[in-house]
Amino acid sequence: MIEDLQFFVTLASLGASAAALITAGLVYHQIRHTKRSYEVDLTLRLTEHFHRDKNMQKISTAITFDQPILKDNGGKTDEDDLIEYLGIFVDVMRFVDMGVLTIETVDDLFWAYVEDLIDNKEIKEYIKEVQKDQGEDAWSGIKALYEELKKLNS
Repeated sequence: MIEDLQFFVTLASLGASAAALITAGLVYHQIRHTKRSYEVDLTLRLTEHFHRDKNMQKISTAITFDQPILKDNGGKTDEDDLIEYLGIFVDVMRFVDMGVLTIETVDDLFWAYVEDLIDNKEIKEYIKEVQKDQGEDAWSGIKALYEELKKLNS
């Protein structure tokens, strides 16, 4: 009788362990699904803002065609709009660091823009001036994003 009781206790213990493993698997799956949903939602919001906002379009076009950006330099944009534009790339790098966006997703959506941004003389000068006033960390997320994307594309 004691042997029968030990058998049922062992069986119950195995059942509880199996249930715990199944529950852990379900929780893991739910977390992965939720994270992917956040990534999709964030990606849609970023691309919509980036591609539909007229100020973003003006800046992107000026950078792509190597035209003046800021009004002070003969362009069509004020500094606040440029700050917002650059801030998108800093935020994207933060989202990559947080694991909300994958670098592969960012590569698909923004690699060409980041590459043009890094190569643009006016942007380089602007960032250098800001860093003189605010320190080397100012806009460092842009360079970090570029380096991550460059590694991926090498």
